[in-house]
Amino acid sequence: MILEHKELLPLVILPTVVYILYVYEMRKRNSRIVRFTGTFMLAALSPKPKLNKIATILALLGVTLLALAQSRPGIVLDADTSNNSIVLVIDVSGSMTSGDVGQARIDAAKNAAAKFITNAPRQWTLSVVAYNETVSILSYPTLNRELSLNALESLLAGGGTATGDALVLSYAVGRAGDVERVQESIREGVNFINPKPTTIILISDGAQTAGTATMGRATELALQMGIQVSAVALGTLEGEITILTPDGETQTLKVPPDFLSLQRLAQNTGGQFMSAYSEDELDRLYGSVASSITRAPETLDLTVYIIASGVFAMLLAYGLHLGRQLR
Repeated sequence: MILEHKELLPLVILPTVVYILYVYEMRKRNSRIVRFTGTFMLAALSPKPKLNKIATILALLGVTLLALAQSRPGIVLDADTSNNSIVLVIDVSGSMTSGDVGQARIDAAKNAAAKFITNAPRQWTLSVVAYNETVSILSYPTLNRELSLNALESLLAGGGTATGDALVLSYAVGRAGDVERVQESIREGVNFINPKPTTIILISDGAQTAGTATMGRATELALQMGIQVSAVALGTLEGEITILTPDGETQTLKVPPDFLSLQRLAQNTGGQFMSAYSEDELDRLYGSVASSITRAPETLDLTVYIIASGVFAMLLAYGLHLGRQLR
């Protein structure tokens, strides 16, 4: 148990101290009466408090509980890391070959994702979805970390960017929470029964260039399904890639991250957004998202319950006392 106002805790012993002093004074008073008269008859006739012991104990308990309530007691509930379905959605379009983050963007994404998978609570169900102009489920919902880690090894960058389609599929995968329910989840969409609480972590670097579902549609679906999407825009404004043109010539293209659309996606769905320029910054995003997914230890305030218990004890004591008086 914790106390918000520990300085008020001494009030708890005050009722007991007052009661002890009261009993002591009553006994001393009766003793003086006997010494003054010198007779045992007067001692027997002298007024004595007629206290019902049970009623007295209940009244004392009630007052003590009310005094304890002044300290605002509470109990700390354990953190909750269960029943979460996390989908890592990784952009593997051609722009992810840019080396502007100290290494190829795709390598930074893979390394950071591997650390996240390794450190994720064992109760979490993890999935891995990769996309360029097409979307692939590399690892279906599983508690097996080896399967998730092995899925990262197959990531190769190239092609366009179908972010909207990737998000829509990742929603279905995450909400299924089980490999056997994925197809049903894809088919039923918003109407899927008993979906698992899902969080999406999207790593991307470019604007959408392919696919049918727009970012706006993906955002709408996330809101309807109650899914948070945390997004990271990986790369710098100076990012470049070299491509081979149809006539056999090489061409250098600027590939700055699409900060605005990713930030809007995260903010609208209640997720987190970060622009990352290195693998270390990706690690921080994963850590921050993991902390937000895990319910931090909460404090349950017991004040109301203790006050109610104290009042009940005092009412019960009064009822017992009144019943004795009527007999």
